[in-house]
Amino acid sequence: MIKQYLRPKSLDEALAFKAKYGDDAVYMAGGARLNAAPSRTERPIAISLSELELKGCEKTSRGWEIGALTTLQSIVDHPELPDGLREAAALVYSRNVRNQCTLGGEIAAGLPACLIVPALLAMDASVELTEGFGNVKVQSMADYREGLITKIIVPAEVYACFNENVSKCAADQPIVNASFAVHRGHEGQESYGVAVAGSSSPVTMLPVEDSICAFLTNDISRKDLENAVSSAASCESDFRGSADYKCEVSGVLVASMVEAYRAQASKVKGQ
Repeated sequence: MIKQYLRPKSLDEALAFKAKYGDDAVYMAGGARLNAAPSRTERPIAISLSELELKGCEKTSRGWEIGALTTLQSIVDHPELPDGLREAAALVYSRNVRNQCTLGGEIAAGLPACLIVPALLAMDASVELTEGFGNVKVQSMADYREGLITKIIVPAEVYACFNENVSKCAADQPIVNASFAVHRGHEGQESYGVAVAGSSSPVTMLPVEDSICAFLTNDISRKDLENAVSSAASCESDFRGSADYKCEVSGVLVASMVEAYRAQASKVKGQ
């Protein structure tokens, strides 16, 4: 239970509070996850980031740079952001929750069933972490474990992103949540990213790019692609479904997204 609420006026002050109070303190963005089950914090001190200028979206040579305190609703409403990112943010069913949840907070919370993190991982997003005194460190989001996030960077090479999930109802945590992203270089060469999560299973990247390439060139069947994804997925059984069921669903969802991209690419090529 939070008993003390600190409101630093700068990043350096926020870092100083964290250094002073250590594991008794937690950074708070919108508070949507820290104040509600199943991720309610037990730490007694909250370091609010609300006074810091960490909001907004800007397109740069690196891609889209999004402030850590940018809300999911702001992402949904931004007409120029990648469609796949906006769609992933919109998967959070409640507008009220989207107005409270921040992009950095969703990443830092590390919830298995987070709806937007698979899309960011599939797109090979990076996070910018402050180290104090104006120093920052940029690392792959896949490697993020801790630290004060100031920006999320979606690479300029992201060409398309698809999202699919299965849940018992819109308000429930997803049983399986999957994202598939296409990266296109300056010369047209493509690479692919796939991330899967859901209920008790942590978000993971799946090493299935070779199978995706084979499917897109008609060298393997859709069923072969489904089997490759299912074999690569690592899922855990819980009351929402068995591990085998989740792995099978992962295969179906990813294959559906890749198939949709193949149809889209064929249509564009034929125009």
